[in-house]
Amino acid sequence: MMRMRRRRRRRAGLTLVELVCCSAIILVLASAAIPVANTWVKRRKELELRQALREIRTAIDKFQWDAEHNPQMASKLNGSNDEATTRKSSSGSTRGSTSATRRAPR
Repeated sequence: MMRMRRRRRRRAGLTLVELVCCSAIILVLASAAIPVANTWVKRRKELELRQALREIRTAIDKFQWDAEHNPQMASKLNGSNDEATTRKSSSGSTRGSTSATRRAPR
């Protein structure tokens, strides 16, 4: 009976070599997985940024379209009135003019 107990004790646990080998394998796998995860997070942020920029570009294009087709509404949105705009344009200043900065709608 004493021999059986000794055998059970020996086989019940892991040796130090087995623990070190398992730890080394886990470290190698983790060192490969961390850069992949970082790359995935970076790509996700870039995708969100591209979507936000697309929304901003669409809003700007819509505003420009509205300004071209309804100039009175555009002047209200810009916070200026028609009299101030006509005074600036008659004095030769092109600062209030948006014709030089207009883009074609996408």
